[in-house]
Amino acid sequence: MKSSYSRKVILQSFIKKNLGLVLFSIFLGLLDSCVKILMTLSLGWYTSLLMHHSSNKLFLLRLLPFSIHDISSFFILFMALIIVKIISTFSQNYVLGLIGEKFSKCIRELMFNSQMHQSMEAFNHKATGKYLMRYSGDLLAIQQLMNKGILMFLSDIIFLLVASFVLAFLNPILFFCLLIVTLISGVLLIALNKKLRRSIIDRRNYRSIMLGWVASRLFTFTTIKSFNREVKEIQSFRNRSEEVFELGKKVVLYSSFVKTLYQFLFMALILTLLFLSLQFFDLRNPINQAKFFTFLLIVLYTRGSISRISKVTILWQVGTVSLDKLLSICNLDSEQRFPINASMKIK
Repeated sequence: MKSSYSRKVILQSFIKKNLGLVLFSIFLGLLDSCVKILMTLSLGWYTSLLMHHSSNKLFLLRLLPFSIHDISSFFILFMALIIVKIISTFSQNYVLGLIGEKFSKCIRELMFNSQMHQSMEAFNHKATGKYLMRYSGDLLAIQQLMNKGILMFLSDIIFLLVASFVLAFLNPILFFCLLIVTLISGVLLIALNKKLRRSIIDRRNYRSIMLGWVASRLFTFTTIKSFNREVKEIQSFRNRSEEVFELGKKVVLYSSFVKTLYQFLFMALILTLLFLSLQFFDLRNPINQAKFFTFLLIVLYTRGSISRISKVTILWQVGTVSLDKLLSICNLDSEQRFPINASMKIK
């Protein structure tokens, strides 16, 4: 019987079965980002109360439904924010880890069940090393795909959308320029990630081949010792290891370039904002000074989310390649199909 598992069906089924926990993890990520920003902004209240002068940070704090008028209230608020930050960070890490472990468990059980019901002809379609590779590094990659590639990505996107509304409110023209620069940067990163994906696939394929070769040599260890083939096998292994090393260097080169390009583009973005501020802001006006300071501050606060989003494409490349490899095993001819909804709900 031919199975028809697909990446879309697997992900949708898992998320649907655990929708409450998935939404909770996204909420925790959004809460963690907002609390982090509020903790930093609240120092504006402290400076204002201590120095008896208005801080530029207070421009954004005035949008909040409450205010602080004395030092005691500030310390109570700051301690409360610290407690919320600790709880939200712990809860987010735990929930994301739990979801990742369950997703890995579901795929692992689905793959093994499918293999046990495959015909001998279908099983012999791939080398043993490729099967072993699927049960090791690939499962870790799909955990990262679910945790950071999907759930954290969604919470970061929601946070950036909220930040975008605030930026557009402060200065629509400057926000539009910011959006254009961001879109151009995104196109460059997407082009580089296509190169990265090809390199990742090549490296994983060769790793699987080498793992199968090592497994076959260990199974015939007695024969190797009997015929004194140690030196020959060692040399053969070194040649294969060198090939994996060369492929690994390509992956490191492209991934390093992507990360470095992100740093450059973000600094170029800040420089562009500073230049455009001279055109769209009369910085001699105290109100415009506060608005521009707030605009720049929000952009800087979004750096963490933007950084994770720029790196998420690498997680997508690695995770989707691994998931496709796992599902390719499940989609081999099978005598019985294992329902994908079985055991997918987190207890």
